[in-house]
Amino acid sequence: LSLTDLQNIFAQMQAMGCTSVRISGGEPTLHPDFPAILEEAGHRGLKISINSHGVYPPRTRQILVDHPVEHIIISLDGLRLANDQIRGRGNFDRALESVAWLRSLGRAITLGIHLRCSNRDDISGLIELAVNLGCGIKFSPLRPLGRAGELLSDEILTPLDFYHAVETITRLRAGL
Repeated sequence: LSLTDLQNIFAQMQAMGCTSVRISGGEPTLHPDFPAILEEAGHRGLKISINSHGVYPPRTRQILVDHPVEHIIISLDGLRLANDQIRGRGNFDRALESVAWLRSLGRAITLGIHLRCSNRDDISGLIELAVNLGCGIKFSPLRPLGRAGELLSDEILTPLDFYHAVETITRLRAGL
């Protein structure tokens, strides 16, 4: 969306009494007007959260320091092997480095995981990772939308496999 479209949306949200907005994408930090988008949302009194891949060059880091993004969901596609098969070699470590940096700024972080066939065995390790990093964690099923539908259709869990994954998550969370 253009900055003008987003300004109109934020104005409507403010008029309706909304208090928060989650900015997602694609990757929202790559939007050419990302700083202006954050400024506009903040100007409208909206608490800002973003969904992000968590791989930030220095310019993006400075934007995140300068703007009041209260919550960031960092997308991971599993532990190192499963994540880097999808996102590229080294991106797991880059994302975790960003998580540590964002936590040092006092930002609330949630790891966002799309469960699929090749990362369902990572559930326990991902929960342990979130605990060790001081983050929340959110699991959702991989859905056949966009590139996932085109490139990862064989990775989508069956309903029974997803049910078993939810059982595992529930059991592990109860032990925390």
